[in-house]
Amino acid sequence: MPSSSTGRRGRFTPIKSIDNRKNRDALAGRGSANGILKQSGKYLKLTAEEHERNSRRGRKRRLIERVFAHFKKWQHYRRVRYLGRVKNQLELTLKAVTYNLRRWVTLAAA
Repeated sequence: MPSSSTGRRGRFTPIKSIDNRKNRDALAGRGSANGILKQSGKYLKLTAEEHERNSRRGRKRRLIERVFAHFKKWQHYRRVRYLGRVKNQLELTLKAVTYNLRRWVTLAAA
């Protein structure tokens, strides 16, 4: 299972993962809540509750994914540039600062 998280402690929401028994058991073993979206298939249709659950999680995820899409498209942050965690953390922090400043200017103008 890929490792990804929303930044909240104890919550695991990978982007390209499937909500199956193996992944649910792995999350339960870590003490994490299941944030994986349900997927329908050819012979498996989602219930109304599952659609609503996916909708709620999608609204939260949309806000987070938008920031990463901005980093990828406008700041060309598809791969890390430097060797070592400290330098890459500094670069990501500077990109986050520029993103927040741009949002601040946009929101202040509105």
